Amino acid sequence: MRWQTIMKPIFIGLLAGLTFVGSPALAAEEPKFTVAFHEGHFEIRDYQATVVAEVTVTGDQREAASKGFRLLAGYIFGGNRRRQSIAMTAPVAQERTGQKIAMTAPVTQTQADGAWVVRFTMPGAYSRQTLPEPNDPKNQLRAVAPARAETK
Repeated sequence: MRWQTIMKPIFIGLLAGLTFVGSPALAAEEPKFTVAFHEGHFEIRDYQATVVAEVTVTGDQREAASKGFRLLAGYIFGGNRRRQSIAMTAPVAQERTGQKIAMTAPVTQTQADGAWVVRFTMPGAYSRQTLPEPNDPKNQLRAVAPARAETK
């Protein structure tokens, strides 16, 4: 049985849960943050350092999201040197390389030069050193520094 045959229903279910509900289909860990400022629906959040698995893909926004999600899902569903499953977290992020363009949760997106970076935040229990290495060299693991972000 081919990997795509097994993964397609899982991918469609996860994507549908994220798209139609507006939040993860399953209870998913989110990056840790503290609220620096809150007024009405507006917040400024300070996020802790995280580790992400990311891929750079080309195509229009939808094609890139689909390609990137499939590649990263392969990694967290056992496509790594330990054949270890890694829990999915929220949000899934997609950005064009370069500038940031805010989108509705749970996805953020930015682009430049026709390339998109799609990333999954890894669960907080992992560090860059404790995550299994991806089998596919397109999947890259990267530490992300603490950051401040606004939400509406």
